[in-house]
Amino acid sequence: LTIIVSSNHEYFTATHREANTMFGGLMSANGVSPTGNYAVVSRSRVDEAPISYVLDRDGKQVLELELADISGLPQDWQWPEPVKMKAADGKTDIYGVIYRPRDFSPDKAYPIIDIGFNVPDAPTVPKGSFTNSMIFGGTFYKPFALAELGFIVVQIDGRGLPYRSRDFMDHAYGCANDSNDLADHVAGIEQLATRYPYMDSDRVGIMTMTGGAGGLMGLLNHPEFFKVGVQDTLPDSRLWGSTMWGDMFEGESPSYTQLEDLVDNLKGKLLLMHNLMDHAAHPAATFRIVHALQEAGKDYDLVIEPKPKFFRGMSAYQDRRIWDHFVKHLLGETPPHEFKLD
Repeated sequence: LTIIVSSNHEYFTATHREANTMFGGLMSANGVSPTGNYAVVSRSRVDEAPISYVLDRDGKQVLELELADISGLPQDWQWPEPVKMKAADGKTDIYGVIYRPRDFSPDKAYPIIDIGFNVPDAPTVPKGSFTNSMIFGGTFYKPFALAELGFIVVQIDGRGLPYRSRDFMDHAYGCANDSNDLADHVAGIEQLATRYPYMDSDRVGIMTMTGGAGGLMGLLNHPEFFKVGVQDTLPDSRLWGSTMWGDMFEGESPSYTQLEDLVDNLKGKLLLMHNLMDHAAHPAATFRIVHALQEAGKDYDLVIEPKPKFFRGMSAYQDRRIWDHFVKHLLGETPPHEFKLD
């Protein structure tokens, strides 16, 4: 529950109006009573149905309102599994979620897809189920879709993300794209593959959901581990129209190797995507990579979306191209030709 208080009414009203338009009216929903004495909240875990109830100002539960109706889920529904691992340093605890297909069998070998963000102001792993998670459920639903295609999908919160200790978050200070350290993902997936032998660590893909550079960085910084990657709407702190990344998470004079200078490392199958109307990530970031890949003589696939159908979200066409990319290059099968998603 977040309550915003501002002494500047006109500024707050204008800012709220702009944000509400950006988020399609969803910010107008408010669970706080007019008196401020009660609030409606929802809680869940990734493996439990959401429950909504009323709290008073002391945090005491006054009334249980509703438990989400999950009777419509299929009988072979596979709840995701919360997991705990060690980071690449061998001592820091990190956490994640595993998604399995509905026809899962422990006797089969499954390719792995690592999906999420690596931005310094948002964690990857959903903390609740369905829409009671980040981006109105986006981080919860997309892994299920990929898992149904025959993959084990993992989400991991590595070092460099918020909502842990200060040291945990400052791990990536100086390079915003290094948040959610991918070395932790490699270490975590290797541990999970040992724990669950049906996870094939020789066939690992990685993708970023509209933000963060993980899909590209995985292939460039860990080319022996990640074989297939999808990079959607690449951000670049040099191109932000505000200081929300550059100054805050990198300081005044950051010094690190730019991604376009690492393209010679590319060995895997890369799909680049970009929404030209994204409010934060300038398309020049992706085109810098395109130019560098061409100069290096590297093969890649590119999808440019002129107008996304959802705020910072992927269109059905982009979703299908992502599925096709992983099915073809990671699963080793031929996807349906030009399958149209409603």
